[in-house]
Amino acid sequence: PLRLEFDEPLDHALAERLLRVERDGLPVAGEASVEAGGTVWLFRPRAPWRPGDHAIRVAPALEDLAGNRASGLFDRPPGEGPAALPGADRLLFRIPPG
Repeated sequence: PLRLEFDEPLDHALAERLLRVERDGLPVAGEASVEAGGTVWLFRPRAPWRPGDHAIRVAPALEDLAGNRASGLFDRPPGEGPAALPGADRLLFRIPPG
């Protein structure tokens, strides 16, 4: 499985729905779960990992238990407060061949 660890707990239900793994812009079939009190997200692909570039897509509505979002930090409406974090909508990773 793919394992992401967070410093702060995420909203359990949102994390299961709003994080996904993609390859070539399409969702990778599999099952996601949130563990360790919301600080670990696991993704188990239905089929073995295929070599190549992948992304973890982060929906803008994903937030921690305090309501902070990567797309609008510190529980403020868009345009008020810090700008969105660069690249906050996806995390890239590569599965090597063989």
